[in-house]
Amino acid sequence: MQDQASDKFGLSLGVGGKYESYIVETLYDENSGKNTGDTAAYGLFSAYWQHKTDENRGLRLNYSLYADLHDKFSEYDLMEHMFSVEPQWVRENFIYSLPIRYTYAREDNQSKYHRYAVAPTLTYVIPDSKHAFEFYTTASLIDDVDQYVDFDEDAYTYGGGIGYLMFSGNRTYFRISADYNRFHYDARRWDYLGEVTPDKREDEVMTLSAMHNIQINSYLDVNVAYIFIHTDSNVAFYTYDKYIIQTGITARF
Repeated sequence: MQDQASDKFGLSLGVGGKYESYIVETLYDENSGKNTGDTAAYGLFSAYWQHKTDENRGLRLNYSLYADLHDKFSEYDLMEHMFSVEPQWVRENFIYSLPIRYTYAREDNQSKYHRYAVAPTLTYVIPDSKHAFEFYTTASLIDDVDQYVDFDEDAYTYGGGIGYLMFSGNRTYFRISADYNRFHYDARRWDYLGEVTPDKREDEVMTLSAMHNIQINSYLDVNVAYIFIHTDSNVAFYTYDKYIIQTGITARF
């Protein structure tokens, strides 16, 4: 029988604020294309169960609920439920995990999308140090259920990235990462541009991020993050650069 001491359960509750330099709109918005940045307050609740099946294998279950409230653009207030199952394997200095995720999102209190994703991840912990590298790929299906936009924005996506982590305490760490993802939509350029073309919308998204998490005591962490996003689309309206500055505090139980 499995030793129950190998099972761990945890809860966390985070609150904070962020500034987004550009709020991504739809073509149906009033004054579309003249958007500016906005501030938002956010909250994040998460829970996990970690099960160790043997010396080298484990299983992790996660649930999180994210919600934000914008200052000027309340129609973009977002709520996301995320569930994941994550098998894990450890071999010497390598950690392999296979997160399988389901996300349900609502925007302005209306259904937005269902997302099904898998993200194989390989982490290499440098021996005798507090440094690690992450290598990951992602693939997902997005089921668009937004009733506000009357054309089909179902999509499939794929991509990957690399991350570097430096640890300096139990939960204190610094992480930087670079990601690339490609989105293929069912919607045609005709739906957005009103010109006759069989081409479908395609987006390329490049993301650079840096995050510093600092443990205050056994229960509290503070964090600050900077994220830069570049999106290149064959629908010119969706080509943009934006950055996000975010800070918050998290209680862990």
